[in-house]
Amino acid sequence: MKRLFRSPAGRHLEASTHPAGAGHRVELRQADEATQADVVGRWTAQGDLLVESNGIIRRVAVTVAPGATWLSHRGHTWRWTPVEAARSGKAAHDEAILRAPMTGRVVLVHVQPGEAVVAGQPLVVVEAMKMEHALRAPRDCTVAQVWCVVGQLVDTGQDLVELSA
Repeated sequence: MKRLFRSPAGRHLEASTHPAGAGHRVELRQADEATQADVVGRWTAQGDLLVESNGIIRRVAVTVAPGATWLSHRGHTWRWTPVEAARSGKAAHDEAILRAPMTGRVVLVHVQPGEAVVAGQPLVVVEAMKMEHALRAPRDCTVAQVWCVVGQLVDTGQDLVELSA
């Protein structure tokens, strides 16, 4: 998955993740600088993200609001907004991406990467204001990637599940 973000100062940051072992390889590009790290993360009951990289565990507060993602760690807070141009690179694959229909919390994840699913099968359930919305497989296919976990707050349009033929 690749996303392009813009800071309030107008700097662009490209973040991409790919499965690697028990976690993900994260690559961050800003101007001509690139940083890579293998990370394993999990959500806490308080909604924070515990990120482990190179044996170091960091607690990051993550807040996703319409149009922005806020990250807080050790007294510093960063606000990043998605840049719509990032979607143009995935246009050919958009039908393979299931996105959050509303801002809410993921309450169920029924599938894992590599799992075969049939048309109409529930994959993820998002809840907002006591209303639940099940995202269902649009056709018989295989789950390529799951980009969410139970308890995670998601924004409208956020990528949740990627499907492959």
